Order: sequence, then C-alpha cells, then structure tokens
Amino acid sequence: MEKLRFLAALALLASAAPLSGCGGGGGGAADTPSFSSTDRGTLAPSETEATSKSSCGTAEAPLRIMPLVDSITESTVGHSSYRKALYEMLEQSGCVVDFVGSRHGVSAGITFGPESPPRDPNFDQDSEGHWGFRADQILQHIPEWAKLASPDIVLMHLGTNDLFQSQSVPSTLLEIELIINELRAVNPNVQILLAKLIPSSRNRDKIENFNSRIPELAHAVSSSGSPVIVVDQYSDFYVSSDTFDEIHPNDSGELKMAGRWFNALMELLFS
Repeated sequence: MEKLRFLAALALLASAAPLSGCGGGGGGAADTPSFSSTDRGTLAPSETEATSKSSCGTAEAPLRIMPLVDSITESTVGHSSYRKALYEMLEQSGCVVDFVGSRHGVSAGITFGPESPPRDPNFDQDSEGHWGFRADQILQHIPEWAKLASPDIVLMHLGTNDLFQSQSVPSTLLEIELIINELRAVNPNVQILLAKLIPSSRNRDKIENFNSRIPELAHAVSSSGSPVIVVDQYSDFYVSSDTFDEIHPNDSGELKMAGRWFNALMELLFS
C-alpha cells in the first residue's frame, strides 16, 4: 500500500497545475467551475494488501479497462497517447490490467483510417479510440465493441468532435447516457470514469458549458452497482503547453491525463 501511495503522489504531481499559468486559451482553475475533490479523483486506499491485489486484477483475472472514444484517446503517429503513461502507472502500482478494444496502436490521422505503431510500443496498445468519432457514431458501434471486449471499467473522454461539428450539448449528453446504457446491457456492473473534456482553442465556451453539465449527468445515471465517476481533465490543462496542435495532448498533456485517470482508478478500486 505504501507503493500505491507513492505512485499516487507522483500521479498527482503529473496532473497538478503549473505554478504559473500559460497563455494560449488553456483551461485553468480561475476560469472553470469549482468541483469537489471527489470529482477530481483523489487516492484514498484503505484495503488490505491481499484485497488490493484482487481489486486491481490478478494474472488469472486481469482488470479489463477500455479507453474509449476519439483521437484524444487514440492519438496519432509520433505519439504514444496517455494510455502508455497510464499503463505504466498501473503496472508499477502492482495492478494487473488488460487494455481492451478493437483498435491497436495509434491513428494515421484519418477517420475510419488504419492504425499505426505508437512512438513507444512498450505497453498494451488495445483501445476503443477512434479518430474523429462523435458520440452518435460511438453509440452505433458500442454494443458490438462492448460484447467483444467485455470491459470492467471504461475511461470515457467523449464530446470534443460533437462540439466541433455543431452538435448540441444536450444531444451529446443524451448520447453519452445511451452509451452507458449499452455498456450496462453487456456488463451490468461496468464502472465508468467520465471525463470533463480537455480544453481546445476551438469552441472554448461550448466545452466549458458541456463540462459544467458532466457532474449532473454522472449523478443522474450513477448507481451503486455501476458507478459513474467524474474525472476533471479540464482544469489546469493548458492548450499552449499541453497540446501539440491546440487539440491533442503532447507529452506533458498525456502525462497529466494519465495521472488523473490513475488517481480516479485508485479511488474507485481502493476506497
């Protein structure tokens, strides 16, 4: 458990705000709604070592995690995505995980396009990240993907392409709810980590409006058997220094995202 606490401290440092803000339209604590520490995913392990190992997967039954949705999850050539850093954090914490999904590697930068090797291939590359996909496109395919992958936990960062393509905030939130319903149809006990979107230089006001509605959605659809946990990927994420094109995370952005997913996973599994 001391090892978990140490890794969590590293993850918190990776996801913490810089001491001084950067320009370029990035998100920050000063310009976003304030949410509780529960929303942010703070580590609070309290189980025995034996229970911890079981909760975090075993060789016989690895924890099946589906990183879901768009290019921010899938990433592209020359990058490895947040998935690599997250996989390493989980592996070093003693968790035995299996990233699941029909995609492998990163995108060549084309919707419905082929996959390419990531910059660093030394991690479980499976995911359900799809370059350019909106929530309605995910909804169309998720019954099949969920049936094939049977995830225990889903990491959902969804809505960026919808807002870029003039979809409304209410319609996108509804589609996310329907996606969660489809995941539960396959696994009634699936656990969802639902992200507030990272900022972009495009549609900033719409992203902030969308993010402000995420806790309300999570509260409405969460259940004891299938919790929906909010993960704040927006606050203290800076477009100018944490993305390579004002949309997709660079190395520092990937590390921030991985740290926030990791902390939320640790709270989910051990609190």
